[in-house]
Amino acid sequence: MDEINLMLNGEPVTVANRTNVQQLLLAQKIQLDRVAVVCGGDVVPKSMWSSTLCEEGNVIEIFGVVAGG
Repeated sequence: MDEINLMLNGEPVTVANRTNVQQLLLAQKIQLDRVAVVCGGDVVPKSMWSSTLCEEGNVIEIFGVVAGG
């Protein structure tokens, strides 16, 4: 399988097989230093983005990080 299908912020997305979370964010033109990633209900630490592969059917949510209180 050369491509996989997943949900990104509620929208269907098709990416190349073996795409990692960091590559997914870059392909979507998302600034890496301003977001948090949740995959399947679990937070993916930024240190794991490059080693966490997207899988068929993943549900990924991207949250903007806002400073302040």
